[in-house]
Amino acid sequence: MTDQRFIPPDDFDLDEYMRDSFGVMHTDVERVVIKFDPSLERYLKENIWHPSQAFKKDKDGSVVLTMEVGGLVEVMSWVLGFGRQAEVLAPAHLRQAVAEELAATMGKYVGEFMPPLQERAEKSPW
Repeated sequence: MTDQRFIPPDDFDLDEYMRDSFGVMHTDVERVVIKFDPSLERYLKENIWHPSQAFKKDKDGSVVLTMEVGGLVEVMSWVLGFGRQAEVLAPAHLRQAVAEELAATMGKYVGEFMPPLQERAEKSPW
């Protein structure tokens, strides 16, 4: 810590600066598309995840969320919290990051629970 104080410029507007962020990280804005299980429709639509959010129902009944957001690290964490009930469709680099995170996580369990884990996943109601 120092005795120095930060004084923002008079014309600085924090709300404007953070407007496009998904959380607290401020990064370039990107179009994010996530497909959710139909069972989550009500929950998703009852919440404001981001001011730019738009929902549409897919032919298979799933809910597709589109947002123009920054802070994809936070988006990834949020998506991972939905487990198999969410799938990132775009952007490709976010989809890849989620896949890599899931693969790394699975690597921690493979020896102990595979193949029984795969058999249970196929029977899971989720």
